[in-house]
Amino acid sequence: MNLFTLIAPALAFGLLVGCAPAASNATLTTPILAQGQEWTMTVPPDADGRITLPLTLLVGTPERLGSSVAFKTSSRNVAASTTGDYFFYDPLDSEPEFVAAIQTKNVLGFSMAYACVVRTPNAQLNVAQVGLYRQGISPDTLFKDKDDAIEKYVTTGDLKDERTCTLARTK
Repeated sequence: MNLFTLIAPALAFGLLVGCAPAASNATLTTPILAQGQEWTMTVPPDADGRITLPLTLLVGTPERLGSSVAFKTSSRNVAASTTGDYFFYDPLDSEPEFVAAIQTKNVLGFSMAYACVVRTPNAQLNVAQVGLYRQGISPDTLFKDKDDAIEKYVTTGDLKDERTCTLARTK
């Protein structure tokens, strides 16, 4: 499995689609994600003690990508930033299933993207699920090169020596 090959279509969907998908996608759901849900991403302080504030992500409009589904919100203003949320769900046929949650922020022209990849996720309310954390200057830089740690985590669940995150469904 090449994780970039799986996630790249979701990034293309999130970054390039400017129009709403066909109405037939409005009811598209997965066992984990459905339009209108809210999730919170938390990240422990890094080795230097820097913190990333908890991020609230919204599950937006779905789009089928083969056997996978991507969800995108319209950009919205949050505090002093323009924010967009992207979720990517890859089903059980990926062995195992996983969710990638990505939030982009643009503050005064400075862009940042945050991602949490959770292996074998669930949709229970207020249950923190530990995953692999990535941060970059844009969504495409998060997964631009083959990331062996992400592929290893999705395949084996191994988070040794990696920065973690949690995702919890809050609504």
